[in-house]
Amino acid sequence: MESCPWHCFLLQLAMSLVRKAQAAVAHNSMIPSLGNNDLKLLQDLIHAEKSFVASNAKTANELKYTCDALRAWGSNEGDDLEDILPKVALLFEHLSRAENRYNYYVSTMRLHLKSIRSREEKFAEFKARRRALVTKIDGMERKLARMGPENKDLAKVTSSLRELRSDMDVLNNEIAHEYATLGDYKRRAIVEALHLKSSGLMELAEKAIVIAESTRRLADEVPLTPTNPNEERAPYRNEARTNRVLSEAVRQLDQIRFEPHDAPRAVAPTEPSPSSPMPPTPRYDMPEAN
Repeated sequence: MESCPWHCFLLQLAMSLVRKAQAAVAHNSMIPSLGNNDLKLLQDLIHAEKSFVASNAKTANELKYTCDALRAWGSNEGDDLEDILPKVALLFEHLSRAENRYNYYVSTMRLHLKSIRSREEKFAEFKARRRALVTKIDGMERKLARMGPENKDLAKVTSSLRELRSDMDVLNNEIAHEYATLGDYKRRAIVEALHLKSSGLMELAEKAIVIAESTRRLADEVPLTPTNPNEERAPYRNEARTNRVLSEAVRQLDQIRFEPHDAPRAVAPTEPSPSSPMPPTPRYDMPEAN
């Protein structure tokens, strides 16, 4: 009985993975049936951004291992490198976090692209309804053409055809309205998505500049005076300066933060917004599988 909670957890996890897989299959299998190459291209873009996030997250993680290795090696290489290399490693750990934060921006951007996909799929449903209605009207017209004036069902079939044509008029108006609003929606959504990506890129770039410049200043503090054979290396006395360089760099990094430009909301008030505010401690995990 004690293992029941663990079994329940595994069952819920398996069901969650199955639902995500089903959603991904539904999106992928629907694309060919839509006959819309634009939607396939959009799906390719969504998957490409997802692959980028995964690759960049791996790069950020490998950068952390590089920092650990640099810090460990410097600990046995004299007072100068023992002081400077851990500070360089700390700066590059900031770069690793900056890369992960950029992943958050890109992941949030994907939500905007997926919202466009949802609207495209909704529009495809309108077109599918129209194709089905056209088939019904064609069948009803052929049936009516075969009827003579004395057929007892003539009035009923004529009335049914009139209703179908009325439904078609209504549906055509709905399609025209949805097509116009879809175009507007896509433009608002992509503007917000590009604002997100550009803001994240500017934040990453500015942090990278601070880290690069500070690393160069720290490297300049390594004494390069040649050491004569059988003599000890000159004493290292630059720790105060490297402390100031590191402190200033961390202060600048903490102040760098870009937010997307204010833009019209691409999402209707009744729909969940993909541009939720950046949390104080952003999550860098990847979005769902679809």
